[in-house]
Amino acid sequence: MAGGKITRIASGGSSTVVEGNHTGFYDQLSISAGSKNAFQADVTNHGDPTEPEYRTGHFVKGWWSSDLEGSKKITESLYGETVFFHIETRNIPDGQSIGTSLYDDDVKRSAEETDGSSGSDAIEVGAEGGSTFQVLNYRPVHQNKVVIGLKLGGVISSMIEAEEDKTIELFFACSYEDQNVELPISFGEYLKVSLKVMVLFIGGAGDKRPYLGSGPNYNIRYAKNPFDKLIGASKSYASLYLGFYEAYPHEDIESIIEPQINKSELIYIVGHSLGGWNAAHLSQILTDKGYDVEMLITLDPVGSDLIVNTTSEIYFRKPSPKSKFWINIFVDPKDYSFPDFIADMGVQWVPKNPAPDISHITQESHHNADYIFTDKTANGQSASDILYEAIKKKIK
Repeated sequence: MAGGKITRIASGGSSTVVEGNHTGFYDQLSISAGSKNAFQADVTNHGDPTEPEYRTGHFVKGWWSSDLEGSKKITESLYGETVFFHIETRNIPDGQSIGTSLYDDDVKRSAEETDGSSGSDAIEVGAEGGSTFQVLNYRPVHQNKVVIGLKLGGVISSMIEAEEDKTIELFFACSYEDQNVELPISFGEYLKVSLKVMVLFIGGAGDKRPYLGSGPNYNIRYAKNPFDKLIGASKSYASLYLGFYEAYPHEDIESIIEPQINKSELIYIVGHSLGGWNAAHLSQILTDKGYDVEMLITLDPVGSDLIVNTTSEIYFRKPSPKSKFWINIFVDPKDYSFPDFIADMGVQWVPKNPAPDISHITQESHHNADYIFTDKTANGQSASDILYEAIKKKIK
């Protein structure tokens, strides 16, 4: 609200005296009165509420959008997306520059970060065409308009992780001559940015569809479903159940997997058996395409046998995984069974170069993807535990 002076007396009743003008902007406003209610005014206007803007000075308003033109206004976005901030000015000559600084708000919402710090955080932003990043950038005005394009990447990820609610709210502090404002004017119009996580669960032979007369047995789904339940319902989390053949060849990745994922998401991949072999390849393919592959988990990957390699829908060469963290679980079953015999025919892949960050040998049977996924490693945590903790650092 802006303008005027408000006096309220609440003794035996209440009254409000406003000197000057009083302007308020509300998402929702409720007013109640007792048995008597009177309203008088020289002029009363009814209609749709107007967008908040400064009535005086060089700055009018600011807003976030998903498009360069500014017609698709937004208040929410995901890490990795490109967004635009629009500043409308008043009486600033073309070519003159305004100062702009991007902040994450921690004041208006009284937020505290997990490291105990508080107060709005300045974010270093690169000027258009420049290679340096700084908090304060001067941007030229053209026809009383400035548009700032931002790729929501870099340090923003760690800032989101530091927030208890795993969300940051972005606004710009703007200056020209002796005027300093924060835009958008309304806190409700700040851009709320969070992370989105996608987990790809890739099954092996006979998992999602029959293989040599066996299946479908849904082995990887027995690992996926309890994990999804453990994470809980969240708009920031999603998972996909895939067959190994859907991650091969490149054309299937482009037609089946890529339409269901986004480069703004953090990708985690869990593959079992032949699905582990293709998952390792998929991690490299997606990384090379610009996706952010955070973690790869291969559950007893199989595919080294020449016959299986050439007769199944898997990649011929050995994988060269690309992910920020890699866990590989090798099966040496305590009670040898027919599925273990079939897996041995496919020949287990024992990765050496590059080597996984965590290698573990389990005594579970090859077909028990859920037990392999939850078997405790030497550090006392299972692959499922490590994946859960990694995701919970990113989303609420």
